[in-house]
Amino acid sequence: MRRDAKPPKAKVGAKPMGARKSRKNDGSRVRDLEKRLEEALQREAEAQRREAEALEQQTAAAEILRVISSSPTDVQPVFDSIAKNGTTLCDAAWGAVIRFDGQLLTLMAQHNMTPSELELLSRTYPRTPTRGRATGRAIIDRRTVHVPDIRENPDYLSPFQQALGFRTVLAVPMLRDGEPIGVLALWRREVRPFTDQQIALMETFADQAVIAIENVRLFRELESRNRELSQALDQQTATSEILRIIGSSPTDAQPVFETIARSAVTVCAALGCAVFIVDGDLIRVAATHGVRPERVERFRVEFPQPLTSDYFDGARIIRERSLFHLADIERNPNATVQDVEYARLGGYRTRLMVPMVRGQSSVGLIAVTREAPTAFTDQQVDLLKTFADQAVIAIEKRAPIQGTAVAQSGADGNPCPADSNWQRAARYQRRPHGCSASVRHHRGECSPTMRRRLQCHGALRWRDSPPGRHPECAARGRRGAPERLPEAAR
Repeated sequence: MRRDAKPPKAKVGAKPMGARKSRKNDGSRVRDLEKRLEEALQREAEAQRREAEALEQQTAAAEILRVISSSPTDVQPVFDSIAKNGTTLCDAAWGAVIRFDGQLLTLMAQHNMTPSELELLSRTYPRTPTRGRATGRAIIDRRTVHVPDIRENPDYLSPFQQALGFRTVLAVPMLRDGEPIGVLALWRREVRPFTDQQIALMETFADQAVIAIENVRLFRELESRNRELSQALDQQTATSEILRIIGSSPTDAQPVFETIARSAVTVCAALGCAVFIVDGDLIRVAATHGVRPERVERFRVEFPQPLTSDYFDGARIIRERSLFHLADIERNPNATVQDVEYARLGGYRTRLMVPMVRGQSSVGLIAVTREAPTAFTDQQVDLLKTFADQAVIAIEKRAPIQGTAVAQSGADGNPCPADSNWQRAARYQRRPHGCSASVRHHRGECSPTMRRRLQCHGALRWRDSPPGRHPECAARGRRGAPERLPEAAR
C-alpha cells in the first residue's frame, strides 16, 4: 500500500432516503386533515341547518297553536297560517288547505298563488275526490300521497297541470278518528321531491288542523248549549212573571197584555210585538212593544176592526184558530201584496202570529216581528203559544168579575159592565176626535154590541140615523188624536 494514498472523502450534504419519505407523508397527512376538516365543517353546517329548520318548524307549530287558541270560534285563521307556513318552510311554489264534508272538496285557504292561478284552481272546487289527483287520492286512501313527477305518473289526470306548470305534488290528509275531513297540499313547479322532514312537518300541520276544527266544533256546541240553557231560563222567568201579573191583577188584564208584549220581544229576539183582543165582534189592539210609531199611528186609524174583516189578516188567523209564520217576506213566494206592504211599513222581514184559543174559538192574537229574514225557532213558537194560553187565563179570570159587575148594575138597565174600561172608552168616544177613525174606516158601520155599550154612556147620539150608522160621528173628523189610546178603546 502506498504511503501517500489518501482515504476517500465523505460526500457532504447527502440526505438520507428516509427524509424524502417523511415529506411525502406530511403532505398526505395535511390533505387528510383538510378533508376531515371540510367534512367536519359540512357536518356542522348540516347540523346548524337542521337545527335552524327544526327551530323554524317549532316556531311555525307554536304559531299555529297560538292562532288556534286565539280563534276558538273561527278556524279560518288557522287554515291561513297553515297554508303560509307549510308553503314557506317546505320551499313550495304554493300551498292550499282543502276541507272535505264527506262528499265534496272545498278550497278553504291558499298561499303564494297569483290571482290568475287562484282563479284557475278555484274553478275546480267544490268537487268530488278522485284518484286522478293527489288531493283526491289522499282522501280516498286516507294516507299521504307524494308524487315526485306527475308526468311520470299515469294516474295523475289534472287538466290544469300544463296551465299551472307544476311537477311535484304533496297531499297530506286530515284524519279525525280515521275519517278524512280535509287535505293539505303543496306544489312545486320543478321536479324536486319533498324531504322526509318536510313530509313529517306537513303531517304535523294536518294534525293541528284537525285539532283546530275539533276545537271550534266543541266550542260552538258549548256555546249552543249555554245559549239554550239561557233561553230556557229566560223563558221560565218570562212565563213566571206573566203568571205573577195575572195573580196580582185579577180585575184588569191590561198589565198582562203589556207584559206579554214586552216579554215576547225580549225572549224571542223580536223587533216588535202587538197583542190583539176580541171584544164582542170587534178586534182591538190591547198592547204593543217595539212597534214603529208610524205603525202605531196606523193602528189608531184602523182599529177596532170587525172580526169578519178581510183587510186585517189577523182576523182570519183568529177565525180559523191557525198559526201564521212567514220568513223573509220580501222574497217569500207565499207572501201576499198585503204582507209585503205591512212588512215595509213595520220595518220587519219575518212575522209570526199565534191565536189565543179558548175551546172552539179564539179570543185574541199575539203577533211578533223581526228584522232578520230568519224564521223563529220551534222553541220560540212554543213560547208564544204559552203566552197565548196565559193571556186566555187572564181573560177568563177577569170574566166572572165582570159578570158580577153587570148583574149588580142591572137596576138601571145599563147593558155595559160596571168597570172603568168601557167608561174610559165612552169618555174617549165623546171627545171631538171620537170614534171617527174607525167609523170612517168601516164606512160608518158599527156593531150592535159596540153601539149599545157606547150609547149607554152617551158616547153616540143617534138622532134620526138609520140603525148601524152614525154619520154625525163620521162627520166630526179626526182632530187632535191622543198619543195613546185608552185601554178599552185600543
